[in-house]
Amino acid sequence: RARTPVTNVSMIFEEHLKEAMLNTSKIPPEYSVSVIVSRSFDDVINENILGNYNLLFSGFSIMFFYVLIMLGKFNTVEHRVWLSLAGITGIIMGSVFGVGFCSIFGLMFTQLHSILPFLMLGVGIDDMFVLVQSYENLSEDEKKLPLPERFAKTVSYAGKIHIRTS
Repeated sequence: RARTPVTNVSMIFEEHLKEAMLNTSKIPPEYSVSVIVSRSFDDVINENILGNYNLLFSGFSIMFFYVLIMLGKFNTVEHRVWLSLAGITGIIMGSVFGVGFCSIFGLMFTQLHSILPFLMLGVGIDDMFVLVQSYENLSEDEKKLPLPERFAKTVSYAGKIHIRTS
């Protein structure tokens, strides 16, 4: 069965329907009423996820400082603040692009999609660690190459899959 998109009119109607059905003034006390309409799922998700945007900001802030401490050196030259900032900004931009791209094609955005920035944060931070480690593992000869070639070697090493044979 194909689902029809939820419109503002149907959302307003369902809200009024839910309020009318939950009006317990004419219901005997020994009965209880539970109402499930199409927007019920979205209402529950809104309560749980939309209230967590402060946690999202806190998570991004904590991860920024974590990456800064773990990847950087504690001196004025190798602190890697810009790397941390670029990594977090890339994750935010990827989330915004994903929502915009889906909107262009008319795909429905549900509140469940609010979890995606957390997922992208985890994967993006992991990729930053892999790339930095690959860059630091370059040989002395490779570190003398011009910058574009050093970056090519780094990405090449980070993308290789090492298969262990027994």
